[in-house]
Amino acid sequence: MSEGADRIALALSITTNPHRLVRAIFSGRRRNMNPEFEKVHLRPVQIGSEVKLQIVTTSEEKVRTTNIDFAEFEPEKLWHSGFANLLVEGTTESITARFTKKGEPLVSIKPARNPQNLAHDQTRARLLNTDSEFAVRLGLADKSGRLKPSMRKKFAQVEEFARILLPLVKTAIGRQKIHTPSLARPLTIVDHGCGNAYLTFALHLFLLEQGLPNRIVGIDKREDSRLRNQDAAEKLNLTENVTFIAERIQNLAQAPTDIVLALHACDTATDDALAWAVQNSARIVLAAPCCHQDLQRQMSPEVGPWSLVVANPILKQRLGDILTDSLRAQLMRVCGYRTDVIEFVGDEHTPRNAMIRAILDERLDHSRRTTEILKYRELADFWKVRPRLGEFLGI
Repeated sequence: MSEGADRIALALSITTNPHRLVRAIFSGRRRNMNPEFEKVHLRPVQIGSEVKLQIVTTSEEKVRTTNIDFAEFEPEKLWHSGFANLLVEGTTESITARFTKKGEPLVSIKPARNPQNLAHDQTRARLLNTDSEFAVRLGLADKSGRLKPSMRKKFAQVEEFARILLPLVKTAIGRQKIHTPSLARPLTIVDHGCGNAYLTFALHLFLLEQGLPNRIVGIDKREDSRLRNQDAAEKLNLTENVTFIAERIQNLAQAPTDIVLALHACDTATDDALAWAVQNSARIVLAAPCCHQDLQRQMSPEVGPWSLVVANPILKQRLGDILTDSLRAQLMRVCGYRTDVIEFVGDEHTPRNAMIRAILDERLDHSRRTTEILKYRELADFWKVRPRLGEFLGI
């Protein structure tokens, strides 16, 4: 057995030891393998007089939590199902493992003091500080640093963007898909449809706190938004790395970018943002669409049995939302992005809680690209629609 295999065996053995495990995370996927879940999170929990293994599985459809006896857990089976990354924190060590493109495991072991927390219910840690100057300056919090009740929903949306973005950035850096950011060469980020720039400022400062220097540009078509946001940046002494432009996305100059964001860019503005991301080879794209009026106007009432659905306005609207984002996701796949659509925040925070998550993976060969284009056209032709994103990309 190789040294790497020995270290992975040690990591997996810790996950079955209730006295030693602090937490473990299985994530990512190895080349040509498809594990059942996007991520699996393990930790020990105290239930009555027993310590159980809590397993939280995340998939595209849902997050599920189960508690089982440690003896029932089979870590080797889970690991060999195709995960690419493994983090295991024991009480005396932290172990990380990942697979190279050649399929070789790279494993690191560092001594550590990691205390166990066996509480069954844990409050989700807040990522962003409400008592920071930017939160007060932008009106998210009052002068005492307390989150304003009227801003709780917006704050939750911004925080979930940060929660989703951080592991994607770290993975991309680890796989050398994105350069290791430095002051001389920071991450480049574009926030399309930035509005009041809550997301723009929050992610810039959050990533800095994580040791990830970055420069972010907020784009909004309104000049009054640019002036207000630029004034805030000046008062926060952030103008060197946080700037704003008043321009329509489709008129924006090209600028190769690491990360593209769009939180509730209205209607076809989301298409504009995705097209701009593709044209500028953005490595990570996170877009939470807003209204979906364009395709709803195009949807034909003559679609066989589906006519019963589109005849009802509320059902037509909901179906239009699903159709629009399905076609957008497929177009991103055609362009070489590993893409899914997830729920990024609960319904209680916003009904517009779907997120298109796209990671630039590899340009498709001609055969695969043709196949994916045919899938896209088959769905678009059935509904007799021509999505704006498809027109921009010439597909």
